[in-house]
Amino acid sequence: MENSDDGKNVLHFQDLTLSISEWCPFGQNAISSFNESIDSLKGIKSSLLTGTIDEAPTTSEFTIKPRFTRVTLEDFDRYDWIKFKAFVEYPERVVQIEEVGTHVDRSGFINYGLKLESIEDISTRFAVDDVTVVLADLIEDTSTMMESLLTQFQRRILRMIYGDTPFRPKFTVALTSDILPHHDSILDYKDGEKQQSEINQIIGIAYKFVDISENDKVIIGTNGMIVVSDRSDSFGKVLSFYGFVRSLQIFQTIFYNRLRRLWDRVKDIRSAIFTIEKEESIGIMEMELTELGADIVLIGEVISFMRLGITDMQRIWGAHQDSLDLSNRELVTILEIEREILVTRDKTTDMEIVSSGLVDEIQGLREMLNTLAEKRMREMSKLMADNVQQSSDAQQTMVANVKASRYSGAALKILSTISSGYLGMRISDVVMKGLDELNVQYWGEKEVLGTSNFYGGYLQVFVGFLFWIGFTLIFWRLIKDSSNKMKAEKLAKDFTLSLRIPIDIRSTPAKIKKYLDAKDIMFQNVELTSHRTSWYHREMVGEDELFYTMTMSYDLRAGHINFLQAITEDKSGKASFTTEFLLRDLREHDLISRKQEAYIRGRMGFPTEGGM
Repeated sequence: MENSDDGKNVLHFQDLTLSISEWCPFGQNAISSFNESIDSLKGIKSSLLTGTIDEAPTTSEFTIKPRFTRVTLEDFDRYDWIKFKAFVEYPERVVQIEEVGTHVDRSGFINYGLKLESIEDISTRFAVDDVTVVLADLIEDTSTMMESLLTQFQRRILRMIYGDTPFRPKFTVALTSDILPHHDSILDYKDGEKQQSEINQIIGIAYKFVDISENDKVIIGTNGMIVVSDRSDSFGKVLSFYGFVRSLQIFQTIFYNRLRRLWDRVKDIRSAIFTIEKEESIGIMEMELTELGADIVLIGEVISFMRLGITDMQRIWGAHQDSLDLSNRELVTILEIEREILVTRDKTTDMEIVSSGLVDEIQGLREMLNTLAEKRMREMSKLMADNVQQSSDAQQTMVANVKASRYSGAALKILSTISSGYLGMRISDVVMKGLDELNVQYWGEKEVLGTSNFYGGYLQVFVGFLFWIGFTLIFWRLIKDSSNKMKAEKLAKDFTLSLRIPIDIRSTPAKIKKYLDAKDIMFQNVELTSHRTSWYHREMVGEDELFYTMTMSYDLRAGHINFLQAITEDKSGKASFTTEFLLRDLREHDLISRKQEAYIRGRMGFPTEGGM
């Protein structure tokens, strides 16, 4: 780490010890588990630890990132606290030796202590700018170190509060014998300019500058404090306890911001409920409320841990406040420790009320969603009932049409018979007139019927009747053959193939979405239990091009494909050919495997190896 003492630095520490504090939910079980994790009861003085879980414990290989915490045990109470030295071992761009003395107790108070020996061979005067860089590294490294030692439950809480960042805010106490340039009064550093700006880099916003005595001075900020004294060890217990209180307050501030963000999410969900349009939005909101509910459970547990921590805080303070000497009592007054304890307790109470209201609000939103879902279900049930009624009406209409069609068919047959008879009568009449003329021409007119010539009398009437019957049968047959031919042509033109392939296979939402993105979507319907998407498809058969309407039914959230339906009016679109290219298309898009394709073929009664 490079020294920045190039004339641009304003303030320097004569020497420096850093005490960094944070609060984390612990409790009795966690501190006992913590002792066990570093084998304190076995008397093992040094351990190398990582927070990575071995997901295959039966194998001989354990692959992890190069990040460990080396722990050297110093002292412990298996039910209350533990002290150890820790060294974070992982690759850094800047080589620096960090051996951190660490104290952890069941109340959740964690304190890291480090004496700064040198920065780039400078061991007596440390520029505040350089110390700021060292402090930032320490805050991140101590977070990494503790990550390896906490339980999975504690890590989950920290991720919920802080996110995935390793940089967790902490309270810093900087102990030094003097700040250079030296000022007789600490107030001289409160210049509102460069000196105060550099101090703010260490402790946040500095708001209180106090001279305890001629040689003892303190500067208090939002994220830390600076103690200037040549006997800072005598203030160790008070400063450590103050770090405990303030670190818990920092945690409470971030925790409360998290509660506010949860309230904002609840507000957004409430607004969305009143403007809901799609059925799938109900499922999405239910998932969001479930996630919020899981966070609320953790929040309730964190508040319980905070209450236990405050109880221990009050117990510790009550046990030690009467034994403090005069200078420490004066420091306690300056730090307003008793008031800070009360404020910490009241903050916890307020957050408990806020989280309780959040629980009630989430429950209310759940009930609203359930009511809305039930309303939609009733609407769907009514719609289904109406559809069933319409279907029943349609069936009755169809039956009536069939009956009417039967009557129409019978009437058409009668009409065809009459027409055939009429045409036969007309032609036979023409023939009979011709016979009359032929009779007159050859035998003369005969006024009396029944003579013995061939064309006259009753025989002529009989012949005319036979002509009429013959022509009538001929025309009746011609009309019937023409009608049958027209029916056949109409049936050939009205050909429709509707093929449904039962897929019933789980894929992934990403693969389904990728498959559908490549299609010419013409229709999409989202239901409570599934999606239906339709598109046009063209498939070549030799030199002919077949046109299909495809429909896929699927559950996008679960990645489950229900069925695929193909409809075509082309007579070349046979069921076997259509099934073949559809299954091939699904397999090429990695929606089904060859084994699954064979299973589908078997269900449909086709050969499992293809080539139908």
